[in-house]
Amino acid sequence: MRPTGRSTVVSLFATVTSLLLVLLPSGESFAVDKKISGTGTAVVLLSETKMSPWSDARHEVSLLRRVDADKGTLGEAQVSVVNMSDYVSGTGTHRGHRVSSFPDGDKAFSSYEGRTKTVLKSGSPSEVTFEGRWWFTGGTGMLTGLTGGGTYTGGVSSAGLTYQYEGDYEVKQ
Repeated sequence: MRPTGRSTVVSLFATVTSLLLVLLPSGESFAVDKKISGTGTAVVLLSETKMSPWSDARHEVSLLRRVDADKGTLGEAQVSVVNMSDYVSGTGTHRGHRVSSFPDGDKAFSSYEGRTKTVLKSGSPSEVTFEGRWWFTGGTGMLTGLTGGGTYTGGVSSAGLTYQYEGDYEVKQ
């Protein structure tokens, strides 16, 4: 019995699909969108320069360098941070760059920008919160080809500066 046109097409499709599954690299090599989330804490302030660009002492521009501890989807990392801010009475914009160094030697590079809000309270510490967006700018080792980004929120309390982040990432190999 000779196969019909439809069964030949189905058979050919099944053969090609099977062949592709065997020949294509494993799932680790594919670019796959993944969710990312984590938390971070400022560990040590390495340097900070502050200046007031006008005669108004409430207006402050600063540049700082610090080390953070980060725990998230990609693992635990020590993070080198360079942050620039422009605040009036503690409220304004900030932006910066981060290098996350993982125990295996891989690194993730990212940048961020956002807004800080400070609510002054008489007789008690000010309430400082911040939020913004971040994006990966690259990586090394297993993180070569790292892209993606998301949002972050955080604040400053008696425990120090802490933040949370979430988003999506992709490693193209």
